[in-house]
Amino acid sequence: MPSTVVYAVTEDKKGNLWFGGNNGGITELIFQEKETKTSYFINYSTKQGLPDDYTLALITDHKGNLWMGSPNGLHAFENGVFYAYNTEQGLVNDYVVSLEEDHHGNIWIGTYEGGVSKFDGMTFTNFTTDQGLVHNTVWDVMEDRAGNMWFATRGGLSIFDGNNFINLTSDQGLPDNKLSSVLEDQSGNVLIGTWGGGISVIRKNIVEQLTKSDKGILNGPVFENYSTNDGLSNNVVYNILEDNAGNIFIGTNEGITVLQGGLDPSGKNLAKAGLENFNQKAGYPIKDISNNNSMFLDSRGIIWAGTGDKLVRFDYKSVHKNPKAPAIFIRDVKINNENISWYSLQKEKGQNGEINSGITSYQNHEQLVYGKILSDSERDTLNARFRNVHFDSVTPYFDVPVNLVLPYAFNNISLDFAGVETRRSFLVKYQYKLEGFDDDWSQPTSKSSATFGNLPPGDYTFLVKAQSPDGVWSEPASYDF
Repeated sequence: MPSTVVYAVTEDKKGNLWFGGNNGGITELIFQEKETKTSYFINYSTKQGLPDDYTLALITDHKGNLWMGSPNGLHAFENGVFYAYNTEQGLVNDYVVSLEEDHHGNIWIGTYEGGVSKFDGMTFTNFTTDQGLVHNTVWDVMEDRAGNMWFATRGGLSIFDGNNFINLTSDQGLPDNKLSSVLEDQSGNVLIGTWGGGISVIRKNIVEQLTKSDKGILNGPVFENYSTNDGLSNNVVYNILEDNAGNIFIGTNEGITVLQGGLDPSGKNLAKAGLENFNQKAGYPIKDISNNNSMFLDSRGIIWAGTGDKLVRFDYKSVHKNPKAPAIFIRDVKINNENISWYSLQKEKGQNGEINSGITSYQNHEQLVYGKILSDSERDTLNARFRNVHFDSVTPYFDVPVNLVLPYAFNNISLDFAGVETRRSFLVKYQYKLEGFDDDWSQPTSKSSATFGNLPPGDYTFLVKAQSPDGVWSEPASYDF
């Protein structure tokens, strides 16, 4: 492929893919020719008649014609012939950044700083801020099921019913007026991508009220807003797609976020069945998404994504997922933020068996905790300081005190824990709560310790569970004290 960065992708009626980028023209990927059973690329540039080698948008219309947007106008590829359209033919602006075909067969052309044009094959009808469009830079165009046109612009969201515009901005709750993409999902909700505020959602019932010109709805909340705080990989969003299974794919500045099963209908969470991120942080070769049109879902269910350094083929159905949850263990208990050799406190109970080379179990544990074997005087000081701390025994391997009872002076306790995940341990998440102190589980965190201070007298049970990189939660481990 000649283009160093892929900015736009589409599929033709034969199932072949077309790619356009920042140089080198457009490329057709032909799949498995019947005779040779091979796939191969064909490149088209200005040498073959393409009006411009720079492509920012690509779509295929219902007739099978290819439409291309470039900084120098609108281009069509029909029956092996290239056609060029620009302001001389009536296009509102030559810098074309987005394309959409409506159910009538009209081509809608969004431009950079020029507004939007509707092309019926013969003439252009132009819309700008003078006609009510919220902003003249239109990064994405979408037709909903009811035939309304939606425009994601640099200055907010516009909805056009064929006669009038309804404009929505930060005044109505958008977190960022710089919008990148707009999608209507299978349930009739509309998702909007922003260039810094994550995604915004307009629920189906609000969409219906807006598009039926019920202006009263504008006085109430219109958007639900979601960001990295809700699990998005990044707040700069370029593309939003949905597959046949209802999964939603959000292309961001740091890879792809998948909303499993789509949006959570209740609105309590972003995703209905869990959320996954595919990027370099998660161990996948997806750096970022390069452009508003560079992510495409083909008829085979494969996502093609132009990133900052490569073209990525992403078969979500084939991603291996481990159905097992991580094993979760409580591995250490600290009092007043101090590391303690619990075996040394057990010394007087006679649990001092040798483990190797004449080193006792408590001496071995001292080396692990303090980096040295304590002297007799240091060990006496340790036992004197914690003489009012009681426990029955120490668990093997992780060396945790059993049936711990703390005096009031030691009412600050820290617990370390670990979920065992051998492949991508850095993606393990935890939730915990202290029964008798907390009402709810903590928010998911990658931190593997919890501290509770100024605890009142009482009996407590610490619970902790671990989530695998594939979203499977373990049963809680517990610790009573």
